[in-house]
Amino acid sequence: MDLGHAELLHAFPWPTIMLDPQGFVVALSRPLPGLGVTVVSGGQHLRDLLPAYWDAVCEAGPGPCERFRDVARAIDGRWLHERVWMSAVRDGMLLFVEDRSEQMTTSQAELQRDRLASLGFMVAGVCHEISNPLTAVQSMMQMLLGRADVSAEALQKGLRIVSDNVRRVMDISRRMVDFSRVGDEPRVPFEIDASIIEAIVLLRQGLCTETVSVEHFPELGALVLGNAGQLQEVIYNILINAAHAVCDAGRIFVTTAMTADRRVLVRISDTGPGIPEEVLPRIFEPFFTTRSSGQGTGLGLAIAYEFVREHGGELRAYNNPNGGATFEIDLPAHSARTQHERQSEQA
Repeated sequence: MDLGHAELLHAFPWPTIMLDPQGFVVALSRPLPGLGVTVVSGGQHLRDLLPAYWDAVCEAGPGPCERFRDVARAIDGRWLHERVWMSAVRDGMLLFVEDRSEQMTTSQAELQRDRLASLGFMVAGVCHEISNPLTAVQSMMQMLLGRADVSAEALQKGLRIVSDNVRRVMDISRRMVDFSRVGDEPRVPFEIDASIIEAIVLLRQGLCTETVSVEHFPELGALVLGNAGQLQEVIYNILINAAHAVCDAGRIFVTTAMTADRRVLVRISDTGPGIPEEVLPRIFEPFFTTRSSGQGTGLGLAIAYEFVREHGGELRAYNNPNGGATFEIDLPAHSARTQHERQSEQA
């Protein structure tokens, strides 16, 4: 590289990496976290120096157009969020590295604020849901304490009722505490079908019957940006509801599709009786449940709705014309091209 190119790289406001056509680093304009300029003595491959950047380049694939990928790297015990812009040049590729850690921190703070606001709307429901089991506990304790001739059988029954109600209060408390924490896991691109497969495995482990059939129709390369664990929880909650809907004997279909407007749609349908029309408008309300008392907290779908909304998506439910219900998770697709697009370019 002549002096003109070196001066040009230093003129960019972000650290800039020049690659040759094979991916070897030709020049680095300024130090990057975890990598100094002096480390790049020439001849090293990007794959060995900065594997996360190389993965981003490979994922983006060939092409003359400018594009970017979001990368999260752990440096000295903290997460660094970067956007790697790629621009093809005549003799290789230029990578521009934008540090977006501050924006991500702000985004996390906003997410935490929104999460607490959502919790505020749930407070009335929480008080109601907690007061019912506490009232039952108090009544039972008063009855047991007020009688001197309580049989061993009645005592066991009373303590079991107390235990069940205390467990319900603890379940509600745990779900609310978990929901209140945004966490600091980085939002990274991932294939939504990987989360679906893991959720299906969990469902099968939890079911006591093999008469529920789950059929999965994935879409190769359907990427979303977000928290894989949260979306797996969303999918699992919908699957477990579908399994209850078919009364442990029926079929569940999970279909992933990419739409023309760059959305990822996950449809989870079942062959159950469908959702009563009067229930549909309330199905995502906190603590609303059609199950019998003590069966679930009624928070699963409400929290799932919030998780999807935080990912810039929408969670919908409707009845199928031919029977059964469908839940539809509508998420923005990650900017990466689909596998189909890559294969088309390579053909």
